[in-house]
Amino acid sequence: MKIPPKKEISFQAKKSKVKTKRKTLKRKIFYKLSFPKIGYASWYRFIPGNYCASRYYKKGTKLLVENLYNGKKILVVVNDYGPFVKGRIIDLERSAFQKLAPLSQGVIKVKIRKID
Repeated sequence: MKIPPKKEISFQAKKSKVKTKRKTLKRKIFYKLSFPKIGYASWYRFIPGNYCASRYYKKGTKLLVENLYNGKKILVVVNDYGPFVKGRIIDLERSAFQKLAPLSQGVIKVKIRKID
């Protein structure tokens, strides 16, 4: 049996620690956000359709997004991870954002509910 070099062993140990931390972090976030969340949403270009990006919900999760200024609602599916801007909780795909507000508005205040 050959013994692998010390460099490979130390690299594998670091890699497993990172994976463990990420899994633990994700579980805490999903547990805390099982109730409706209020915050700001922006838009981005991706595959046209009712899609969104969220850091707080898993991919494939269906969300009901309500514009708090005019009361319009839309059902979207999470297919990306983001936004990475402080204060924003969701990025809506361009066509989904247009159903809630004009693109010129840029950022809107929304309420998000998870649909089971």
